[in-house]
Amino acid sequence: MKSQFVDGAFRRILSLRRGVAPGPCPDANEFAAYLEAGLTTEEAARFEEHASNCPSCQEALVLSLRMADEEA
Repeated sequence: MKSQFVDGAFRRILSLRRGVAPGPCPDANEFAAYLEAGLTTEEAARFEEHASNCPSCQEALVLSLRMADEEA
């Protein structure tokens, strides 16, 4: 149930695309890979550049970090 909530929250947040950021918002798989340190250095830098200018991705990062803290 909690996993479905998180998936739904990510989808809603990422679909908002409110910011003026370089490139499109990452999809859920790329987002998860970033959080799990599974991106290359170049991919991670591109993700971080985008997220630093995208309120939707920033919200998704905050949500995922809160969820990780709750699970720890």
